[in-house]
Amino acid sequence: MIRKPNLRTARSDGFTLVEMLIAMAVTLLLMAALGKGFAFIGESIRDSRVQVELTNDLRDVTHRLQEDLERCTTRLRPCVDQQEPVGYFVYYEGPVTDATSSLFLSTTDPRNPSPESRYGDFDDYLAFTVVATGDNWFTGVVPRQILDAKTAELAGQAYNASNFPGGPNDPIMIRSKYAEIIYFASPEYDPASSPANPQYLDFEGNGLPDRLKVHRRVLLIRPDLNLTTGLPEPRITALAAGGDWLTGMAAVHQQCDLSVRRVLNNGVATNFVAANSLADLAKPHNRFAHVRVPGAAIGIGADYTSMPILALGPAATVLTSAAGLTLGPPAMGSGSPVITPTNWAGFLRPEFVLGGNRIGEDVLVPSAVGFDVKIYDTLAPVITTANGSVVSNSDPGYREAMRALAAGNATAIPGDFVDLMYPVLAGGPIRGWQARRWDRLTAAGQEDAVFAPGQLRSQFAGLTGLPNVNDAYTASLYRSGKIVVDGTPAIRLFQPTFDTYTNHYERDGLQQFHPLGARWRIDSVGVADRGADGLGVLGIAPRETLPPFLSAPEAIRVTIRLEHQLNRQVRQLSVVHRERK
Repeated sequence: MIRKPNLRTARSDGFTLVEMLIAMAVTLLLMAALGKGFAFIGESIRDSRVQVELTNDLRDVTHRLQEDLERCTTRLRPCVDQQEPVGYFVYYEGPVTDATSSLFLSTTDPRNPSPESRYGDFDDYLAFTVVATGDNWFTGVVPRQILDAKTAELAGQAYNASNFPGGPNDPIMIRSKYAEIIYFASPEYDPASSPANPQYLDFEGNGLPDRLKVHRRVLLIRPDLNLTTGLPEPRITALAAGGDWLTGMAAVHQQCDLSVRRVLNNGVATNFVAANSLADLAKPHNRFAHVRVPGAAIGIGADYTSMPILALGPAATVLTSAAGLTLGPPAMGSGSPVITPTNWAGFLRPEFVLGGNRIGEDVLVPSAVGFDVKIYDTLAPVITTANGSVVSNSDPGYREAMRALAAGNATAIPGDFVDLMYPVLAGGPIRGWQARRWDRLTAAGQEDAVFAPGQLRSQFAGLTGLPNVNDAYTASLYRSGKIVVDGTPAIRLFQPTFDTYTNHYERDGLQQFHPLGARWRIDSVGVADRGADGLGVLGIAPRETLPPFLSAPEAIRVTIRLEHQLNRQVRQLSVVHRERK
């Protein structure tokens, strides 16, 4: 018998197909999880970088703004006596507010807000005069001919460009201890639009600009550069303005960082310009981008112009569109006292930013979604509703909160930062003649504008509570010329402005008084200037003109809101400028 060795059962050393499939599935799941994890980490890092970038940009911008405001040459005190301000401080409030982008939605459901709600108030304007500290003076660029003409004059010679090196328009840097500083936002304009009516880019069709930039213009105050001899006007510099009343100064401002004004001849603007002093800038008609509207354009006759106002374009189209579900203000021309004209109520005209080979030099930030200026109103109500919600005048639900307050279902505490004339701004949350998208959807013709008149007559609301267009607003607004009413009567000019103003118009030999809005009479022959000084038992009553608001605010707040173009993150930061004691 033959003995055989023990035989072992044959066994494979690999994996079965099922085991392989299971292993591959687990591996893929792990890889997917790792991919998601790395993507999450990468996205978090990217978001963190974006937040850091936005924070750094905001800190840089607000720090510069804070430093500028601290150097302001004048107090936040309107000129109501004989003491003329040293320079000026002015804040213009456009009709768009923080609530506009939420109120003018394409949907009636507030639980699903549109992405447009990231936009804040963006059509405000801030300008003031400043003084440098120490040796850190302001710098800017002017054409060479300005310095060369002054050099020739000091040498007792006639100016001839061929006697100097370089071209007459070559840029030369100069310094100054004093400057005029202007902050404003501007959109990117459609190059195909008409120069007479520039339209901003709005590819989304929501009435909001696709891109906003915040500008900072620094105009040097150098009256020593004025010529004291020569023809035809002894005070002119080597610059000349154009004849157009709205944009005639634009060519000068697009290339020159000098604070200049049109030279007047018996109150009529000429095409000559002169460099400003601080005393000159106290007068509104000498300031950057200030113009006088011909009387025919505002229905007050050819013998008049308006008082100086800002050279603004039309209101943002989000306020004026009547298509679809968008609710806009009614057409201009109605006699209602709450109507806001759309002319000269938008962005600063594009002609007043730096242009040519200097384009972009005045841009502070290129991707903003808000530039908002507010003033502290000691009487403006902050409302607490029955359910404990605290609602301020910038919130979309402020109109309904005011209704609850009037009905006794809410309480109010006075004191808040507000937009000037907040009860009647076209994009504001309590414009009562028409329902808004986050309020009750009542009939569009419902007129309940003054549902809490006592609460709306606050320090900087500008309202009197009277029903007529001739006296619906405070007398100082009419006497400043920021509101002008024609003979219809209808409001034809409306620029809510806080201005330190001047008493110059009381003694300039011209008559500016008119009960329906101060205006500049072109031919003042046979018309006596009142010469009122605001003193005596009658006080300011006899004055021809007044600052738009007579109260000195406790503080001004400026908020800048930025958006990162990469992931649409939005951040904002505010600066508060308080009245010096």
